[in-house]
Amino acid sequence: EKDIRFTVYINHRFCWKETNIGKAYGEKWAAMYEPGKYGYHGAEGDQWLACFYEPSAWAEYIANTCGRIIEETGMDGIYLDELPLTYPCYNPGHTHYQKDKFPVSYELMTQHIIDARNAIVNKKSEAVLMTEHAGSDYFSQFFDGSWSQTFWQEGFPFAEKYYDGNSLNYFRFCFPEFKLAEYGESSDQVRRCFFNGIGRMGGLGKAGQVLKENGDAFASLNPEPLIETKIKQILANKFPTSTKIVYTVYNKSNKPTIGEMLEVEPKMGYHYIELLNDNQIVPKQSGKKDSLSFEINANEVVCIGQFPELINLEQVENRLSISLKQPLANTMLIVFSDIDTSDTGTGEGKKIELRDGKVELDVVQTFGHKGKVILKLLQGETLVDEVVAEIR
Repeated sequence: EKDIRFTVYINHRFCWKETNIGKAYGEKWAAMYEPGKYGYHGAEGDQWLACFYEPSAWAEYIANTCGRIIEETGMDGIYLDELPLTYPCYNPGHTHYQKDKFPVSYELMTQHIIDARNAIVNKKSEAVLMTEHAGSDYFSQFFDGSWSQTFWQEGFPFAEKYYDGNSLNYFRFCFPEFKLAEYGESSDQVRRCFFNGIGRMGGLGKAGQVLKENGDAFASLNPEPLIETKIKQILANKFPTSTKIVYTVYNKSNKPTIGEMLEVEPKMGYHYIELLNDNQIVPKQSGKKDSLSFEINANEVVCIGQFPELINLEQVENRLSISLKQPLANTMLIVFSDIDTSDTGTGEGKKIELRDGKVELDVVQTFGHKGKVILKLLQGETLVDEVVAEIR
């Protein structure tokens, strides 16, 4: 009813002993993680841990189950937990082991992942298959997305110490068709996910709202990591679309920084907004580039959008005359006073109805006071322009 997407969680190994499948096939399909010893998870003996390599067995059952769930429920996808970790299987009764005398089959793992995804998309073409791990660049081509756990502090405490030079997960930029979200708490998690333009288990607050409203840019198949900046410890990524460009900027120093930080290609009829704090940026000409000056706190990330100027704004005392420079279908104008609270769910933004692309707004009458006014033009859920006014 809320138009939210849902996926179903399935652990790709677990087969409880007292289920119909467990009783009929559990022992036959089960994996031996050591020669002669069946694997277990948690308490020994409460379940079979099935093998995902054996043809015409458990993996086929999982694929059929995935397709059935999508067909019966209309869900948007399946999450297969613990895939594609290659758990060993030494079961001497399995054809995969008899054939290769090796406990892992990358070829069969790949084929069975493909079968599961095909079963899903055959029932619903836009449905997705997600797993717990990307596995590798090789495995990731066979499904749609996964968690990234590289920086999970509890699970991998060494990662941030030895691997976190730029807080950047390059996998997202090398394989942009593959969708990552981060799992596992760490001190830098929210900032890193915001900077990389990926999701996070647990939410991102205002940064998440910026990601959502600019999902067209953050889903770009042509993201550019670590573009040139004018200050050494200021990092920046670029997420382009045909209509707007979004930059994430990370201050990796331990002090607030203000001044010229980015030089970007100018576009006629475009302007710049810092989206996290909703501030307009007036560019300075630097040769053939626009030089952008702004402020960013120590160890913080901000986001800058280069937008086409679609909203025309004229101010006379407390009144704003608002008009669109061109007609746009399925648009909605939302106005906030002082701060954008759309990430809190409090509904404090005012939806303003445009008649023939125009509206008059008395700020004091609408909000009860003067101050900063943020006007956001959305097309569906996508931000297409934003302007900021100060009523004094």
